[in-house]
Amino acid sequence: MKNSRSDCGPTPRKLYARKLIWRIISIIPREMTLQTKNGILTFNTRDRVLGKALYSSGNYEWNTIATVIETLRRHSLLRGRMMLDVGANIGMISIACLRNGFFDRAMAFEPEAYNFNLLQRNVHQNQLSEKIECFNCALSSEDGTLDLELSRDNFGDHRIRWRQSAKPGFYREEKRKTLPVKVMRLDDLFSANPNARDSIGLAWVDIQGHEGHFLKGARDTIRRRVPVVCEFWPYAMDRAGTSKDEFIGLAKDLFTGCYHITANKPPEWSAIENLNRLFDEYRLPREMGTVLFV
Repeated sequence: MKNSRSDCGPTPRKLYARKLIWRIISIIPREMTLQTKNGILTFNTRDRVLGKALYSSGNYEWNTIATVIETLRRHSLLRGRMMLDVGANIGMISIACLRNGFFDRAMAFEPEAYNFNLLQRNVHQNQLSEKIECFNCALSSEDGTLDLELSRDNFGDHRIRWRQSAKPGFYREEKRKTLPVKVMRLDDLFSANPNARDSIGLAWVDIQGHEGHFLKGARDTIRRRVPVVCEFWPYAMDRAGTSKDEFIGLAKDLFTGCYHITANKPPEWSAIENLNRLFDEYRLPREMGTVLFV
């Protein structure tokens, strides 16, 4: 889930004050544009999670981005100059990465229409229209159309509903409004020009539990030794139809190890065979983390 974690910003006192101001500002839904650590970003105050983080702290997961790039550089894993931003939302990850010179180009994928509109606007106002190519679709294990569950107050928590499954969930997801969105396999996107995969230096994937389906549809691409940053949320994976054993099997097929990205300690490499430990660590519905697969 795109949550309210923000890794750098104002002092605790200023942060507290801005959170209080946010409570007032967010009463009336409207669009707001701010200069943030991630870039110049327009967002909607109805988004009580991402919007609150950007307004209160002035960044979105900046330290997580910096830690991932540092880890890739330290271990000589940062090769290509293009990144994939999968579940791009309004562009806060890819825009930050290009503005800071981590990559030269990006492909950003966002299926929800309003988020996609803001994504395009943010790319334009950061003068990156020629460097970030935006796709109004979700990346999955097949091509076609699937339903997208819409969160009313967290625009980063729209989720693909797999095969019309609407079983009761912790967040009452089964009651969410849905709309059909285009889905496609990443490998199919590159099928006409497979050599273009060699320029990919990183895939940043935050798609609310649909990560297993992304990996299935991106096998040929990722086997080109593409590092993948994943939100790691077992609860959402299960709702998306990917079991623990299935996800571990996919990871073992594509990667040799991973780095657990946390705010408390430097990331350490762990063999992919130990991935089951993270499922134990994040076993409750509200528990999630970030993993860099290599």
